[in-house]
Amino acid sequence: MKHIIDFVRRIFYGGKTRLLPYEAQIINAIISRCADESRDILVEQLKQYSFLQRIPDARFLVFFFDGGRPGGQPNVLLSNKGELCRFASVASMDGENYCTLVTTRGRLLSLEFTAFPEGLIWDWETICFPAKKNIKNIRKIVDEEEHSENEQ
Repeated sequence: MKHIIDFVRRIFYGGKTRLLPYEAQIINAIISRCADESRDILVEQLKQYSFLQRIPDARFLVFFFDGGRPGGQPNVLLSNKGELCRFASVASMDGENYCTLVTTRGRLLSLEFTAFPEGLIWDWETICFPAKKNIKNIRKIVDEEEHSENEQ
């Protein structure tokens, strides 16, 4: 019965069950660079989401747990239980666009893009933890941080 309700909910509210290739690449790149505890939890949450919903121009991807029921939660949660937390950002190669992984109350919430993501080429060397706010050129910020660390 639960599967039928989940199916009906997806029909009425939209949603898919699989990440697009570029979404999976971005999430996998973030996971490969985060701390062990967070990595294990994110991998487990990715196994548990019920469906995904892409909002305008695929620039906003939302994760739903427990069949999309309000307050649906995965079995394991991240330690940061804040309401809306920018977990990590990845820059595009041109440095003008970026993608941010957002969590809420310890669970995956969304993947947010500044531009239509499909044609963009991502720079796996510029992943920020935690994500920066109001980033204009994330590559420049990361470069400045790396140089300031080397000078100390």
